[in-house]
Amino acid sequence: MSDHYTWNRVFQEYDEEYLEKHYRHVDQDGRRYKHENPTGAGISRGVTGQPWRGIDPTAKGRHWLERQLSWRS
Repeated sequence: MSDHYTWNRVFQEYDEEYLEKHYRHVDQDGRRYKHENPTGAGISRGVTGQPWRGIDPTAKGRHWLERQLSWRS
C-alpha cells in the first residue's frame, strides 16, 4: 500500500445516435440539452415540499427531487 496514488478520470464519447435520442434540444450555441421534470410524485411535508422560485410542487401533488436544495435562491 502506498500514500501516493494517481486518479485517472475516465471519459467516453457518446455516439451521435445516443445524443440525438437523449439530448433532443439544441440551444443557440449548438449545445445539446434535455428537459427533465425536477419533481417526484407525492406530497412531502419537509423541505422538498416547499415552494421554490414561485413554484409550489405540493399544489400539484408533487415534491422536489433534490433533497439538499442547494440550488435554492
